[in-house]
Formats: sequence, structure tokens, C-alpha cells
Amino acid sequence: MMTKGELLQELETVFFLNSGTIKESDTLDDLGVDSTGMLELIALLATKLDVKIDVNAILKIRTVEDIVLMVDDKLS
Repeated sequence: MMTKGELLQELETVFFLNSGTIKESDTLDDLGVDSTGMLELIALLATKLDVKIDVNAILKIRTVEDIVLMVDDKLS
């Protein structure tokens, strides 16, 4: 199982951010995440964590914390 820190590192890679810069309070707008970034997020979750997210859940994501909570919910 991936830790929260590992998930944040993966998100930094997916969203092309410098290591250690992402915070749970960051919004996707703050990070400059566009529709392509969201598709990459879905792919990351599916391949690395074997987590399937429906489109309605993806549309509700606004912050990094939303991603962390969603992943935590799916893995528990």
C-alpha cells in the first residue's frame, strides 16, 4: 500500500512539479492541473494503486487533499 507521502510524490511527478512542493491544501488550479493532468491522475490511480474512480468523483476533485481522501477511501 502506498503511503500519503508516496502518493504526494507520485502526484508531483504526474503534475510536473518540483519534489517536495505539493501540499494537501493546494488546489488543482494552484498547481495548473488541466484536463490532461486529470487523465494522467486517473491513469496513475488505475495502474499504481489499482483504484478505479468514476467520472463523477473525478469532477468533484478540487484539492490535493480531495485526491488523498478519495484514494484513502478506495483503499480502505
